[in-house]
Amino acid sequence: MPLQNYVTFVPGVPERLHFTDHTLDQITITDPVTLKPAPRNRLVMTVDEINGNKMGLGGLPIIAKLSVLAESLAGKLEAYLPNKTYLGYDFIITQTGTGYLSRYSVQVVPRA
Repeated sequence: MPLQNYVTFVPGVPERLHFTDHTLDQITITDPVTLKPAPRNRLVMTVDEINGNKMGLGGLPIIAKLSVLAESLAGKLEAYLPNKTYLGYDFIITQTGTGYLSRYSVQVVPRA
């Protein structure tokens, strides 16, 4: 489900996403244990379709971002980054848990 233009997950609810682009960068966050700034790698996927819908509220095309800090989720998407291989697939992502205890399952489905 998009929140403004960012995709958020509801634990236990699968979201089917299609990606059109990605970026890799590094951001600084406050480490929850040390409470000090720490660099983290971030994968940002551009989303143009959510659960089969290409149009959002008001009939406007969906252009959303999935910002991934979780290494476990980024690792499951990593193989599809070269040459934008993800363009030929939908990704069904289901979150379990919340916060830093979140885990993600990913099903990769070829597009028809």
